[in-house]
Amino acid sequence: MKHKLALIEAFDDCLRRNVSKGQLLGFVDRARRYWNGNAEMLAVVEGLVEGVRV
Repeated sequence: MKHKLALIEAFDDCLRRNVSKGQLLGFVDRARRYWNGNAEMLAVVEGLVEGVRV
């Protein structure tokens, strides 16, 4: 749960700072690689992506 909240907060921080699409995609790609093999966290990443249509 702690990791899930940290990931969501980091993603939201990127949105608040209005990072470029490329930077946001880089964040998402790194998160996918880091959490590869963890279905729960990958679902969180995909949910974030779907929410903003990256």
